[in-house]
Amino acid sequence: MTAADNGLHMGASERGENGGNHDVYHMLYKSADEGDLETINKVLNDNPDALMACFPPSNDRALHVAALAGHVKVVERLVMQMEREDLALRNDVDFTALHYAAGTGIKEMAECMVEKNPDLVSLPGQGLLPVLFASLDGHKCMASYLYDQTPKAALSPVGGHAGATLLTSSIRTDAYELVWKLLEDHPDLVFARDGDAESALMILARKP
Repeated sequence: MTAADNGLHMGASERGENGGNHDVYHMLYKSADEGDLETINKVLNDNPDALMACFPPSNDRALHVAALAGHVKVVERLVMQMEREDLALRNDVDFTALHYAAGTGIKEMAECMVEKNPDLVSLPGQGLLPVLFASLDGHKCMASYLYDQTPKAALSPVGGHAGATLLTSSIRTDAYELVWKLLEDHPDLVFARDGDAESALMILARKP
């Protein structure tokens, strides 16, 4: 018996907990991971509560699974049925589904989530905002999109290392369009230190 077979359960939400049918949840997990939209439609039409099932080992919801696997149509289908606040649920490693979408670089997935819940861009996971998650993985277009959606105050040097870390990360990945946006909005970031105590000027000095 696999962990998924043995450990599937419903996550607690405003709609409560439900032991449910493990076979149904396993089918939903497998379909989300493989991008099987037809099966997902059947499962959710027959068992709408399965939408909030949690899957081991990290207590991911189906949306986490589909986003991590990069299945745009499945993500859009799940987001359509989810409540706005459910999109903000984190798994056991502190990530929302938007973090996983950011890490894939597939902008369409992030767009449908942010359109339904704009607050997602301000929710950190393991201390990282989604825009920084995208930048550290080298996804320039995704990082630029998420930057445009992120409140400017969240990246101010007054508020912590997030802005400086995004700036140094963008320089390292040659994402200079985002660099200019950051410096236009927050000129003081050029002197600010990131989470590794490095500044933009220090990174630029080491660039070939």
